[in-house]
Amino acid sequence: MKAASLLSIILLLITSCGDEVVEKPKLKTELKPLEYIPSEFQFVAMVDMNEAMQIPGISDRLRYEAKRKPSLQLVPIDEVKELYLAADSGEDTENKGGVYIAVLKKNIELKNVINKYKEKFKKDKDVIVSTKEFRNQHIFTIRDKKQELAFCQLSVNAIISGPLDKVLQSLQAGENNISKSESLKKLMKINPEHCIKIYLLSSDKLGTLLQQLKFFDQLVLSAKGTQKGGFISLTSICKDKATAEKARGALQLAQFALQFKIGKYTNSGDLLIKLEDNTTTGTADLSSEALKELLIKK
Repeated sequence: MKAASLLSIILLLITSCGDEVVEKPKLKTELKPLEYIPSEFQFVAMVDMNEAMQIPGISDRLRYEAKRKPSLQLVPIDEVKELYLAADSGEDTENKGGVYIAVLKKNIELKNVINKYKEKFKKDKDVIVSTKEFRNQHIFTIRDKKQELAFCQLSVNAIISGPLDKVLQSLQAGENNISKSESLKKLMKINPEHCIKIYLLSSDKLGTLLQQLKFFDQLVLSAKGTQKGGFISLTSICKDKATAEKARGALQLAQFALQFKIGKYTNSGDLLIKLEDNTTTGTADLSSEALKELLIKK
């Protein structure tokens, strides 16, 4: 989004609180989260929380992160049914520039949740809560030592959060949303049964975490729980077979780093790399011990 357009949105938000009393629209009872993700976003993650929390190490890591950041304590993670993360790019997620859409297990009233949150942190001077209006909707902002996030209720059981400008961009997506992307529809056919799915529609601005996997046009990272522990798959779709060969080399380096960290918990055949035409796929069939070693902060 151009700087001028972004500035106009922010100005609209600031000046939208007039004296006129307008009846607030009724909240939706059903929500399609992808329709709130702008079509120009290149990073989309989808998580079925009920299943993901059963994967060893996942719940421990999420609770650890929530404990460190007051702004992540608005809604307990056990109350989240589905979680979506979307951003302009992989790099944007590293810079905390993405938006989260949380579909909850029960209906809520965000204003009441915010009031309880304010009461919980009223003695913490580093936690500041404020309210704005945008298109007859309440937008709450929460600032702590780590970050500032905006929150808005989308339906009776769904909330969107993230940097203010990104939340506004998402609220205005309208028909220009990512659910119509043919590229995303194609990628969503890869491992649809997995409870954690991350899609990168472009290799632009990957960020430091994915920089070593830069030899691809599109990427799908997914995971599911197993009786053994968990299964992770990374599919790199390249423009041609020669580039896929380079992607295999990058995955081999990543595999080596993984073996260095959790090698004592893996057996031969647990980590595999396959090359087929212009697609390179790496899989990791990991034990509970290996996953906990990877995910749990010590």
